[in-house]
This record gives sequence, structure tokens and C-alpha cells, in this order.
Amino acid sequence: MKTFRYLALACVAMMVSACGLQKSLSNVETNAPQEVFEVVEKMPEFPGGKEALKDWVKGHIYYNPEALKRGIQGRVIATFVINEQGKVVEPTIIQSVHPLLDREVVRMIKRMPKWKPAEEKGVPVRVKYTMPVPFVTR
Repeated sequence: MKTFRYLALACVAMMVSACGLQKSLSNVETNAPQEVFEVVEKMPEFPGGKEALKDWVKGHIYYNPEALKRGIQGRVIATFVINEQGKVVEPTIIQSVHPLLDREVVRMIKRMPKWKPAEEKGVPVRVKYTMPVPFVTR
């Protein structure tokens, strides 16, 4: 009889654990479209990696001629979200230098190709990414 009680308690404990795990996984799935993570188990990846991202930015960012003529330079810092499908959305300037440079950074971010999405507990999630973009006159 004691063995039966222990077995019954073990089964109940396993069921409670399984329910808790299922609830936490379903929360990740349910909250994924609304919640934007900053740090996750597997961060998003630009196609080809970090060096490819640097090369892509260099090839797609243009120094506004008016800003160049006026000697406007500095580092624009932008954030954007990489959604569950890897699409870059919601570009935001968090450190401005000048509206001419800010607009160029937003334009460039909107043209980015899809990334490999981030994952949390094996589920694709939205992640905020911060990127500095330097503009230097020579």
C-alpha cells in the first residue's frame, strides 16, 4: 500500500511539473509577438555573420551630400527589432547627430535583408538590436 502511495505521489508530481513546463512554454509562444527581448538563448544572426553585416552597412549607407558639405559628423545609434520571421522592423534613433544622418540610418535599416531570427526555448522570438553607425568626414 505504501508503494502505491509513493507511486501515486510521484505521478502527481510529474504531472504538476509537466503542466508547469507546458504553461511556461505556452507563455513564450503566446507572449512572443508582444514581448521584445534584449537577451535570449540564441541571438539573431545577419546572413553571413557580423563581418557580413559590417560590409552590408558600408555598401548601403550613404553620406548625405549636404551633411558632408556642412561637415556634420558623429555616431548615430539606432535600435530595431528583428521579429520572429527575421524581418527587421521598428527602426528607432536613440542617439541623434543630425536629422539628415538620422534619416539615412533609418532608410538603410528598412532595406536590410531578413536575419536568422532569435530563439528562446526553441521558439522564434522578437529581439531588439542596437547598432551604432559612424559618419566621419575625411
